[in-house]
Amino acid sequence: MFWPPAEGALLACFMTILMNLLFLATGLIAEVLPQLAMHVQQPVLRQFNIFSLAMIALWSSVFILILLIRRNNPQSHIPGLIVTYLFGHPMVVMAYFNGVHSMVTGLLLAVTPAFGFVMFRNRHVMNALLLIWLEVILLGLAVSLGWLTDAPLYGDQPPNRFLVPIWFFIQVLIGFPVALALLMITRYIVSTLRTREAQVRELSRRDALTGVWNRGYLNELIAREVALSERSGQPLAMVVVDLDLFKRINDEYGHAAGDQALIHAARSLGASIREVDHLGRYGGEEFVLLLPNCDEENARITAERCRTALSAEPVKTNQTELTLNGSFGVAAVRGDKINSDELFRRADQALYQAKEAGRNRVVVAN
Repeated sequence: MFWPPAEGALLACFMTILMNLLFLATGLIAEVLPQLAMHVQQPVLRQFNIFSLAMIALWSSVFILILLIRRNNPQSHIPGLIVTYLFGHPMVVMAYFNGVHSMVTGLLLAVTPAFGFVMFRNRHVMNALLLIWLEVILLGLAVSLGWLTDAPLYGDQPPNRFLVPIWFFIQVLIGFPVALALLMITRYIVSTLRTREAQVRELSRRDALTGVWNRGYLNELIAREVALSERSGQPLAMVVVDLDLFKRINDEYGHAAGDQALIHAARSLGASIREVDHLGRYGGEEFVLLLPNCDEENARITAERCRTALSAEPVKTNQTELTLNGSFGVAAVRGDKINSDELFRRADQALYQAKEAGRNRVVVAN
């Protein structure tokens, strides 16, 4: 499972706050311990500690902002955009304090937006990569030209003094293509995993034989649509369908013919409803139609259309051609305080009345 945008952004904020707390603790210890203080520039160290404290305050504010966005719109991509872009900046400044001339440093900073590919479903992560990479190159170029001090935290004797303008060209000609390739590989892997996850999730919701929703996911849909109808006051209808004399098909022509009949029924019913409607196999030869924003009369019309379509085309089996008929029970609500079990009970009771009245008909619940 992949993180929702807001939850992933909150996790990134939490990680970054912890990281900067570690930076601040390290800087404070370096100020206190003489063994460490003698190796760094104290004024720069104080700037470093102030920067770490400012990052903690900034990311705490971002954390609160994301909480507010999540409350208003849980699926907003704005938290992902904010975090993906800002995630590498503390490391950019850290690299300046400690020296930006390292190829490894440049690569690590430039690929931090890969975090966005992993955590967020966000096509704009590449924009963050380009911006951060541009900042790293400008920072390194400014140092190489003498506009900024190389590794100011360590004074005049940084650990590595190899910093010349060629660093700029190495980053552009070698570092950027390598980082871009790594990001593309990461994106491909993550996209493949997400596609497979979506396929597995979809298969887990589908009936293996007919391809319509299975009973488990259908129950989730019914509960969701009933709650939505209650909140919005929009009508909601349910139609329970049972194929007439289906046991006779299995007994006389075999289960293979019965399977073909079920597939035909699912295809016929699915072609007779709207795109917003839901069709599921509830079990055996019983199907359920869930019709959002559909009142009782329109649900009856839909059920009649499905009943006619069901028998309009015969089912061709290896042995014979079969004509299918079905009994339909209809129930509808409009903002009523009714649970999904009660709605199904009413539609099922109407189905029973259709069976008792001679089958192959539509009955609307009282």
